[in-house]
Amino acid sequence: MEAENKYPQHIDKAIYKVSEEIVPRRKNIVIPAITALAGVALLVLSSSLGKTESNANLASSTFFFGLTVLVVGAVIMIARLMKKEGFPYHLPSRSRMTEQVNYFDATKRSLVMDLFNRNDLDGLDKLSTENPSPLMMISYRTANRKVTVMQIHEYVPHRYVPASTTMLHKK
Repeated sequence: MEAENKYPQHIDKAIYKVSEEIVPRRKNIVIPAITALAGVALLVLSSSLGKTESNANLASSTFFFGLTVLVVGAVIMIARLMKKEGFPYHLPSRSRMTEQVNYFDATKRSLVMDLFNRNDLDGLDKLSTENPSPLMMISYRTANRKVTVMQIHEYVPHRYVPASTTMLHKK
């Protein structure tokens, strides 16, 4: 456990401490709630159709379809409500922050760290490669790319660990 403490805090935990403008948001539950209500409506409809013998098959099909829609909507809604953490959200821009992973050639570590310390996001983007390597940068960016929270990670046997603090970049 002592080895764990020598590394900076991982970006997923530190992102909300970098700026008060970045908060966790959960996914919206409106669509699953509407889906569940549609399932209930189909169940009510099936009960009114089942009164005559000529509608028995239609009523049965509507019942099972309504039950399926209700269960799917309810399960998705419960899953979204039970999720403890959400996605990073930038309040001033009203924008969800999406994760991006960039890899760098390990031989260019000093250049990568220099660009990172100078907060040169464009230089880091140009230097990155598509192939996984021992040096990577995890960043969360707004849709307009004006706000970025980033952190460099290095591969030590069997996992990536933070090699830098978490840094906020604003254009």
